[in-house]
Amino acid sequence: MNLTHYIIKRLNRLKNEIIDDVPIVKGIKLAGSSAEGYFFILQFKDIYISSDYDIVILLERYPYIEEVSKIMEILRKPLYRDLIERFLIDNLDVRFITLEYPYKGRGVRVPSIYDGNPKILKYLISGITIYGENYFKKLISEVLDSKNQEISKYIAYEILSKREFFKLLAELNAYDRVANLLGFKDVVSRIRLLISRYRDYHRLNSKDLGELRMECEKVRESVYKRLRAIS
Repeated sequence: MNLTHYIIKRLNRLKNEIIDDVPIVKGIKLAGSSAEGYFFILQFKDIYISSDYDIVILLERYPYIEEVSKIMEILRKPLYRDLIERFLIDNLDVRFITLEYPYKGRGVRVPSIYDGNPKILKYLISGITIYGENYFKKLISEVLDSKNQEISKYIAYEILSKREFFKLLAELNAYDRVANLLGFKDVVSRIRLLISRYRDYHRLNSKDLGELRMECEKVRESVYKRLRAIS
């Protein structure tokens, strides 16, 4: 199964309801790694870590809270009721971006395309458009063209910064299996605690990564020390 096609199919089934119920929606886009064809699910027994399900909602103006709630309600609506959809809904990350600027105190203060923040603009330069292609094309030509390289560089560094997290995650996964195999229950509990604490890797900063690196080293030492002690 191609997960990107699955996600696109799901969004296409929901888009008309979103547009009809919330007319200020001018664009819907699948963004992030799932739009690029990269999606992972890692299981540590009853703990799961997976890619985010990034969706960009382009709005005509700053939305009211009721409009935001309605969009979220529709996007969380189960259609297929399978395991993949459950992961998608659990990891739904919606980016509301408005075409209006500046904020005048009316509605929810979501990011504007004119803020110039690369953390927001990165969602506009790539991805797969589900609705509002003309709006996205206009934005790219009028707002983003001059910043394309700058934003692409920002995205590249962001991807590379996650590399060490995945390396540590794979290492902890191996220790978890070994600890389960040999009955090191305290090590298993320690690993599960670490995974629960750091599972939201999208929001980890350098300090968090440093802490996880140190904790992983302690687990490594504990596992190898016990292995050497087995006669």
